[in-house]
Amino acid sequence: PGQESLFINNERDSFSVGGGGGTGLGFDADLHECVSERCNTFCNPPLFGETTEFVIADLEVIAFE
Repeated sequence: PGQESLFINNERDSFSVGGGGGTGLGFDADLHECVSERCNTFCNPPLFGETTEFVIADLEVIAFE
């Protein structure tokens, strides 16, 4: 809905999707800790309400060939 230039950010120690005013969904390099905040890219609410930081218990990855 707005900020395509803030869609993906990849750094040595983190990866995030969505930005501007917050991180839509961000992961640390170990895929252990995560953050979800309202961001201008998606105009989304945080995934878990007021809790913006959490630990990833399980992660499922699907690949298509």
